[in-house]
Formats: sequence, structure tokens, C-alpha cells
Amino acid sequence: MYYYDPRWGRWMYSHTAPRPFLPDYAANVHPGLPASPLSGFASAVGKEAPAVATSGSDQGTDGDQRAVRAGKAGDIVVICINGRSGMNSPGISKLRDTLYIRLSPLGVPARNVFRRSWNQNEDGNPLGTPWIWDLNNEIEERSRKPSYLAIIGHSYGGWAACRLSRVTAKIPNYIGLIDPVFGPGNTMNAADIPKAHMIKNWYQHNGVTSGNPCTGFGMIPCFPVENGLSCGYQEVPGAQNMLVRYMRSWDGTPTTVECPGIGEVPVPATHGNIDDDLWIQRQITEHIVQDVKKLLYSRSKR
Repeated sequence: MYYYDPRWGRWMYSHTAPRPFLPDYAANVHPGLPASPLSGFASAVGKEAPAVATSGSDQGTDGDQRAVRAGKAGDIVVICINGRSGMNSPGISKLRDTLYIRLSPLGVPARNVFRRSWNQNEDGNPLGTPWIWDLNNEIEERSRKPSYLAIIGHSYGGWAACRLSRVTAKIPNYIGLIDPVFGPGNTMNAADIPKAHMIKNWYQHNGVTSGNPCTGFGMIPCFPVENGLSCGYQEVPGAQNMLVRYMRSWDGTPTTVECPGIGEVPVPATHGNIDDDLWIQRQITEHIVQDVKKLLYSRSKR
């Protein structure tokens, strides 16, 4: 069964107990999510996947339409790529889990919504380059002809997402970049320019790490750029580039901490925490889920 584990901040599954559909959310478990964790997600929170309209002329083909949708759903692939030394970072893992919870009731296989390192063999090497063959191979193992392809990447994972988009068999439908860093000096070249129908880039320029939000002590600034210790690239060609100043909750309100003698202070977004910004995760999730619904529920050509 599924259950919410506050130690990990996510829904978990255990096969040792009977599997219900899923218990209702408590309001404080994941703000903004619909009552059923596996319900379809739309811009209006809790809105279900649209029903397929049928008329007398197409009722007889309902089974065929379901088969077409099932085939398309089985070829949907969403890859989330973590940045350098990011396999222990919770942000990309949470995003992957949220995407799966939203896409599962639409028929997308669990293995098709997955997380991968930007370079499986050199995850912590600041001088490495994205292992594109490995990433593309992971996609092709799930589908050689994806009906829908989304690529999300943070930091060096964003660099990998851009390069990967240039070699996939299908031009990605969507690329989500979260503070991407393009190598040790954070400079783009022709091989790094992403290709996709929709590209969004969330970046910040507060610092590499936030330190103490109340005092600023311990914050590592963005410059000088050295060995990939950088803030995200701000002007990705072809992307909608969006500056993020503060961390935000699922409903878009700034995340705050209580500081002695000051009161509540917003937590700055930094390179180290921006992938855990729930508002960014929501924008990515909503866009992909709506794309998938359009793909599956638009009237199939006969």
C-alpha cells in the first residue's frame, strides 16, 4: 500500500500490506495537491482527467480508442536528471515521485518516469561531461518511438538535458531546466543549445549555497565561476528564462524562517536548494500532465 513517510517527505509503497487506492491527503502533507494522490492534475487543483466524449457514431469504437490511448501512454517517457553529486539531493527525487503519482492514473508505466545521474560513472566530477549515450539508452530502453518525451534537469543535469535533446530520436515535447550549469566555467557552446517544442529555464543569482537565511553567514556567492560552482545560466537560447529570488511553497507563497529580533524572513533560492522549490515542481508537473492529457484524450484519427 501507499503511505506518506514524513522522514522522506514523499509517498512510499509497501507490498506487505493490502493495496488500497490511496488514503486521503491530510492538508499539511503536501499543500495544494488533490484529495487523491493518484488523481489527474490540472490547473484547478483536484480536477480529474477529462472524460472522452462519445456519440452514437463513435460508441462502437470506444474499445479501439482505449487501445490507442493505452499504446500512447505506454510510450510516454519522462526523465529527471540530477546535477553533480546530486544522487543524494531530495529535490529531483520528489519531482520524479510527484510526476509519477500524477501520470500513473493516465496509464504511464512507472519505469517510464525515472531519475538518472547526469553522468552515472562520474557523478561528482566537476570536470566531466554529460554521458549522453547512457541517458539516451535509458530512454530507448523504455520506448524507441516515444509518443511524448519530457526532459528535466538541475545544474549539470540541465546541461545534460540540453545535450540529450539534440540526439534523441524524438524532439522533446518539453524541457525543464532548473538552474542549469554548463561545465566548469558555465559557458554554452553550439552543442549545448537545446531542441524542444517547449523549453523553460528557472535560474537564480543569489548564491551557490544559502548559509544562514537570517544572517547570510555561510552563503557562497555565485562568482568567481570555478569547477562548476556556479549559479544557473540565465539566457538559455529558445527558452522562457525566469528568475527565482526566493524558495516557494506549492501554492507559490515564499518559504520563510523565523529570525530572532527580525521576524519571518524569506529563504533565498540558491543553486543548492532551487530544485526543491515546490512552485517550480508544480509548474513542471502541471505542464507535463496537461500535455499528456491532450495527447491521450484528443480524438484519435481513424
